[in-house]
Amino acid sequence: HRYRQFPFLRLPSQFLLAFSTQAPVLFFASTYEANITGQLSMALVVIALPITIIGKSMSNAYFAESASIGARNPTKLKLVTKDIVSKLFVVSLIPALILLIFGEDLFSLILGENWKQSGQFASILSIYLISQFITSPIITAFNVIEKNTFFLLLNITRAVALTLILFAIPKYMNTTAETTILIYSIFMTAFYVWIYI
Repeated sequence: HRYRQFPFLRLPSQFLLAFSTQAPVLFFASTYEANITGQLSMALVVIALPITIIGKSMSNAYFAESASIGARNPTKLKLVTKDIVSKLFVVSLIPALILLIFGEDLFSLILGENWKQSGQFASILSIYLISQFITSPIITAFNVIEKNTFFLLLNITRAVALTLILFAIPKYMNTTAETTILIYSIFMTAFYVWIYI
């Protein structure tokens, strides 16, 4: 009875999370040319790679640590969370700055001149790279403190806001792809900071 919320709340949360992850490419495809959508897709894949590889292992370690503490000792859980966030911040700062400053050149050098715009998009997206990197492992804390309703509300907010930002703004304000990605990047930074808080 105590854990009945997991299938009822976590399942839609995971669905909304998956939708939100794919939303930029889906909405870009409906608004911009196929070439621009492909460039954005490549930028998102490159950015997601370190978050997926390093973030997953950190997430497993953090979950094991936080689960052993449990919701009974929120002060210790808060200290452990702050510790892991500060370490992840230091680890992510240099790659994010390199991507921000040299993204366009790096993509051109490694992938070829055809992917220069993808590097430009990656530079813009690097704004939220740090916040996503440090937040992705600590999301498992919602399981530990049994705040799955709040986690579902977070994902509903993200999905609705993303739909408005990525679909409504470019359609009705006729923004460039770069401006739309910048708005998306700022929104995602704010979203991940909100999760952390």
